[in-house]
Order: sequence, then C-alpha cells, then structure tokens
Amino acid sequence: MKRSVAYPPTLLNSLFGEYDSKQSNLIIRTVVRFTTHPKDIKGFLAGVKRRGLVTKARKAYLNFSIHDEIRRALLALKGQRDPLWQMVKKYQRYWRAEARAARLNSRDRALFIGCGPYPYSAFFYAMDFGCKVVCLERSTKCCAIARRLIEKKGLSRAISVVCGNSVTFNYGRFHKIFFATQVEDKERSLRQIEKTAPDGALVVTRTSDRKGLNSILSKPLELKRVRGFEYVRTLTWSRYFTLPTFTIILRKLST
Repeated sequence: MKRSVAYPPTLLNSLFGEYDSKQSNLIIRTVVRFTTHPKDIKGFLAGVKRRGLVTKARKAYLNFSIHDEIRRALLALKGQRDPLWQMVKKYQRYWRAEARAARLNSRDRALFIGCGPYPYSAFFYAMDFGCKVVCLERSTKCCAIARRLIEKKGLSRAISVVCGNSVTFNYGRFHKIFFATQVEDKERSLRQIEKTAPDGALVVTRTSDRKGLNSILSKPLELKRVRGFEYVRTLTWSRYFTLPTFTIILRKLST
C-alpha cells in the first residue's frame, strides 16, 4: 500500500499559497526535517518549481540561516555557550577531509567565500592546519561580527575578514579557494576566479543535491556551465547532514 504524506497546512500555505516571509522559519525547519519516498519528494519539488517559489524559498532560508548565525555569534561574544558548538565540532572530521583533499598546509593562505557572522570553517582550518585564512563576505554586518568573534577567540593573526563581492574580487593571491554551500552566483564567481586566480589554483565548493530537497534551500552548482577548470573529485557528506551535501573540487587550467 502506497504511503501518503500529509504536509503541514502552514507549510503548504506558505509555499503554494500566498508567500509569507514571517513563516520562513517554519518552512525551513519542516522541509529539512521531513523524510518521505523519492516519488513524493519529486512531486513536492515539482510543485515548488511550478509555482515559481524556489527563489523565494532559497532567500528565506538564507535569511533564516544568517539570522540564526548572528544570534549564535552574539551569544559567543557575550561569553555564553553556543548551543550548536558541540554539534558543529562533530563536523570537524568533514572539514578536515575537505581541507586534506585540497592539500591545505601551514604555508597556505586560503580564501573562504561566504563566512557569514560565525566563520566556523575558517576557525577549524586555522586551528587544525596552521594556515592563514582570509574570509570574503559581502554583508558588512556579518563582517563586523565575524571580526569581533575572531578577535575574541584569539585568532586575529591567522584569520582576517574582507568585505567584498565574490563576483568582482581579485583572486590573484590565492591558490586554495573554498566556497560555503549557500554562496549565490557560484558560476559567475568561478568565471572571475578563472580570469584572476593563478594557474593550478584549487577550488573547493560545497553544493547541494540537484534533485533532492536541499535544492530548494540552496542553488546547486551546475558543472556543465563551468569553463576553464578540470574536475578533480567529489566528496559526499550524507552521513554528516540531514540532507545530501557534496564538496566538489576543481583545478584551474593553465591559460
């Protein structure tokens, strides 16, 4: 007997009816947590895309994520315990494998794009590999909070924050470039990297599953639209996250 799925009315009203940004918290929590059959997921995704709500859902999730990270960063700045820090530490194995695949070492100056207000990844790269990390973030508010947090954790000599746009940034100083999952315009940013980064530069980009629920929350990288790079490998992280997440590693070709 086929199992039917009863989606919460508030979720359906928000996604398929009048979109209400106030309910983005509920939308994201519900989409992330419910599991169902592949056919049901396919139908759900088709409904979202048919109603033109993918962009709105991604924007809602991005706003939700930034707001949540700001809240946790401010708790840490006040000396209070971040409720998700222990959970984030479990991902340390994931970040280590990602960095090792890029051959990150103490002589590197790595660039991390999209650090947000709480640069977890940069913390682990600097602490575990002894490298210098430059964080590129377009939000001035997130940059300010991230700088305060880096100083509080005593990592100012290892990590710096630059406020800028990844689409126009000059990548000439960096041979190891990392992307956060939710960075928008990855393809346009890669075109800028192809123009300005040194030959042989490694690009490590996190991306979502193209066909699963995670594609609602963040835009997947379309490899077929990427030029000037050779594919190196893909790391899969389903065992660490609720929804499938991938890290794709590319190497810039010689010009």
